[in-house]
Amino acid sequence: MLKYLNRNTMTPASQIIRIWMLVVCLVLMNLTLYAQNITVRGVVTDGNTNESLPGVNIIIKGTQTGVQSDIDGSYQITVNSADAVLSFSSVGYVAKEVPVSGRTTIDVLLVPDIAAIDEVVVIGYGTVKRKDLTGSIATMSGEDLEKIPIANAAEAIKGRLPGVNVLTTDGSPDAEVVIRVRGGGSVTQDNSPLFVVDGFIVSSIRDIPPTDITSISVLKDAAATAIYGAQAANGVILVTTRRPSAGKTSVSYNGFLQFKQLPAERKYDVLSPYEFVLAQYEYAKLRSDADVRNFEKYFGKYQDIELYKDKKPTDWQDKLFGDPKLS
Repeated sequence: MLKYLNRNTMTPASQIIRIWMLVVCLVLMNLTLYAQNITVRGVVTDGNTNESLPGVNIIIKGTQTGVQSDIDGSYQITVNSADAVLSFSSVGYVAKEVPVSGRTTIDVLLVPDIAAIDEVVVIGYGTVKRKDLTGSIATMSGEDLEKIPIANAAEAIKGRLPGVNVLTTDGSPDAEVVIRVRGGGSVTQDNSPLFVVDGFIVSSIRDIPPTDITSISVLKDAAATAIYGAQAANGVILVTTRRPSAGKTSVSYNGFLQFKQLPAERKYDVLSPYEFVLAQYEYAKLRSDADVRNFEKYFGKYQDIELYKDKKPTDWQDKLFGDPKLS
């Protein structure tokens, strides 16, 4: 190069011009090389939960060069052009292409691909896609439970899962709830199903708040015995509860208020105490003397039934349903 610049045939002005042209070319080459090597950093997060996504593939479009995001969702990649395009992809999320446009920091939100996620059903110790399911299983999600005003999980599945019968021993609010899967299989033994909550066998699910449940699955066929043995002969009810998120505090309230009253036009007209006792006496008189003596045992002598005219009546309809006149 110096030999080329020191030619005797070149004038000083020409040499100066050539030197400046050479300097400009070197500067442009350095700028081009600098512009072609750009280090891009950023974080990939879930578009719904804003949680970091590890294991996301970041590839320079049109090449085989790529990296994966770390456990915190962070990534770093070097591109050879300011006009390069980065492709972000992960299983269960919609792929996204982002042009670099000379930037060095690019944070990306990936949206879950609902169409690509099949409904998953819990089966014993694992899960399986519903399309691959061969056994008889009924499921209920936590979103469905939130819409039902009930006090315990046993009442939640009443009339909502096929092949599962839920009964109460009496009308008391704290009455024991009886659950039967495929009916009773034994006359003398217990016909209750096996209850499994988060992998642990329990005696009942009545004490689990419905708001803490994410899903309820009922294994109804004999295939459940392959996992839990003979104790699953009457079916298995699997309950999965919510799990806390690290570093996140959540406070929620779920309340239900109900008001009922019996319309006045739906009430029955009842007898007064005197009319009731008189009717009982006449009915006993028509049957036998023994019935009359039995009447006197409970209501007194016939000559004294006039005392019932001063007795205050009790309308048990008002006691049970409330008096519409007072509301």
